[in-house]
Amino acid sequence: EYNYDFAKKSVGFLLDLLKNNARAGIAWEGYDSYYEHHAPSLFSYWGMLAYAPETRTYHPRKNFYAIQQVSRFVTPGSRRIFSSDTGETLKTVAFYDSLQRRITLVGINERSVPVKLHVSLSGLPRTDYFQKYITNTTENVSKADDIVFSGESFNTTIPPNCIFTLTSTAAEKSG
Repeated sequence: EYNYDFAKKSVGFLLDLLKNNARAGIAWEGYDSYYEHHAPSLFSYWGMLAYAPETRTYHPRKNFYAIQQVSRFVTPGSRRIFSSDTGETLKTVAFYDSLQRRITLVGINERSVPVKLHVSLSGLPRTDYFQKYITNTTENVSKADDIVFSGESFNTTIPPNCIFTLTSTAAEKSG
């Protein structure tokens, strides 16, 4: 089942692990490949990159893009700073990387309608905008409009049935 629902479940499991203090996540497996020890089927078709024997090429499966919503923006050394579940419909986990001064919030909107999300940045370095990325049945880590704001909080609308990432690098300290 290499569709969006499978990909969304994979990210949901990863967020649950990170929310419960896992230090890392490892994908099994990165690409479809040959195994000498796997009789009777010597080829694995579990990779995030699918092999097309007719063209002898690889191409990304949906979970390749879905996992990117986390792996591309939650960099090594990031620490979890917050997590929230609003029932089964909206799950979020936020991270801060003090070396890159990057704030990242990853989540899943399970609802079939848009959801308003309030984000408070109290106690974090100042930032002026967040970039928003979406993966759903038709989009793959697609950049949406930036969220520009001033102050310590903002509201944004999360599209229906999607995996989303809000990420920003904190503004340089002045003076």
